[in-house]
Amino acid sequence: MAEAQREGLAFSRRLKKLRLKRGLNQAQLAARVGYSQGHISLLEDGKRVPNARTLSDFASFFEVSTDYLLGRSNLEKTQDEYTKMLMENRLNDLTSKVYFPQEARKRLWELPVEEQREILEFLDFFIDVKHKKFQERKKEEEAS
Repeated sequence: MAEAQREGLAFSRRLKKLRLKRGLNQAQLAARVGYSQGHISLLEDGKRVPNARTLSDFASFFEVSTDYLLGRSNLEKTQDEYTKMLMENRLNDLTSKVYFPQEARKRLWELPVEEQREILEFLDFFIDVKHKKFQERKKEEEAS
């Protein structure tokens, strides 16, 4: 089977899977993305291959990568989204040690991913330094 056929088949299956996951019928999906129900049906039946614009429209609507829709990746989310999820988990770990205001958290997520990573690394380092100093003071107090 040619790569284009494989991608078309993957697209058909994944489009239908995502539509059903959202609880939409073909008419509802068509209304939301601006295509006809007939067009959706042809795409899901594998009788029509999506062009770049159609592919992009569905990826945006379902918030998945185009590679996922085409079967090139099994990750529904983009790498940036996974990175953000990992960083959010790390931030939750860090903020369990210290108070981190909700407003500051909101501003952090508005920054580009690389800057978020730098800030989280700095916070982690800073917390470790403070924690080590605290442990040293505690040992000194216990020794005296």
